Amino acid sequence: MSRQHTAVESLQIFEKKGAPGTAVAQVRAMAGAGLAGDRHADGGPKQISVTDAAAAVWMARQPEEGLCFPRYKANITVSFAGGRTFRPGDRFRAGSAVLEITDSRKLCFPECPRFPKREACLLRWSAWYARVVESGVIRTGDPVIFSEEEQ
Repeated sequence: MSRQHTAVESLQIFEKKGAPGTAVAQVRAMAGAGLAGDRHADGGPKQISVTDAAAAVWMARQPEEGLCFPRYKANITVSFAGGRTFRPGDRFRAGSAVLEITDSRKLCFPECPRFPKREACLLRWSAWYARVVESGVIRTGDPVIFSEEEQ
C-alpha cells in the first residue's frame, strides 16, 4: 500500500444536533478538544467521527436504508488504499494534526429494518471515533499517514 493513496476525501462541521453539516475545505483540529466549530469539540473520547468513503458509496447503493444511514454523520471521510482501516489506538497524521482512534464499530440497533433480516451493514466496520492528539490544520486531499509509516 502506498500512503499517498490514503487521503482525506471530505470534511464536515456539525454545529448543532440534527442540523445538516457544513462542508469545509479545511478545519483546525484542537488538541484535547476536537474540530473548531463542531458541536463535539468538548474534549470527550469521541471528538471526531471518521468514515471510509467506500461506506458512503455502499449506503447509496442499498435498496433498503438502515436506521443509521441518515443519522451517522462523519466529520472526516477517508479514502483507504490497500484494504487498510483503523483500529482503536491507531494514530495518524492528516495535514499537520495527529489524531488517535478511540473507538470503532458503530453499534447496530434492533429497530433498524436491516437488523431482523441480519443484513450486513458496512457502517459497523467503517465508522470510527477519534480524538486530537496534536493540534493542526486538516485539508481535503491531505494524505493520511499512519504513525508506523512516519518512522
